Amino acid sequence: MVADLPKAVMERKGELVQLRRDFHRYPELSFQEKRTSSIVADKLREVGLEVETGVARTGVVGLLCGVAIRVRPSLFVPIWMPCPWRRPTMCPISPKTRA
Repeated sequence: MVADLPKAVMERKGELVQLRRDFHRYPELSFQEKRTSSIVADKLREVGLEVETGVARTGVVGLLCGVAIRVRPSLFVPIWMPCPWRRPTMCPISPKTRA
């Protein structure tokens, strides 16, 4: 599954770009990312990952588990959510809400 990750990501590139744009349009403050974490958890479940929610209040962890192995390899992809009050001046996406 991990070997196919780049291909799987490229196949969903359009969807991932739309998600990023959505997160930037509806920013949430730290520890108040209820909408964002709900969307992320749903998307992780859609691709078959085991999901833990409520990590450090609003964090989400998707578990990619191997089969019958002693040491569980891990793939860690940190994702930082957009900050609603610090916007890049060249950003083509403007937030619809302000936190």
